[in-house]
Amino acid sequence: MIVNELAILRYQQLVENIDRSLVPGKIITPALHHMVTTLGDGEYPVNNFIAVVKNQIVVNVKLQAG
Repeated sequence: MIVNELAILRYQQLVENIDRSLVPGKIITPALHHMVTTLGDGEYPVNNFIAVVKNQIVVNVKLQAG
């Protein structure tokens, strides 16, 4: 059995009371916005993770190596 992404998000929202509206602001920092505006698509460091950006959309986040 597996749990899909929507179920995980809903669990975080309903059970753990995580406000999903705050998450984009934690990902799209002014520094990330500047890098994407300047350089376009790519993988960019944001605090302790990497934001993967395609067509001005953050499509994934990954932990930084190390």
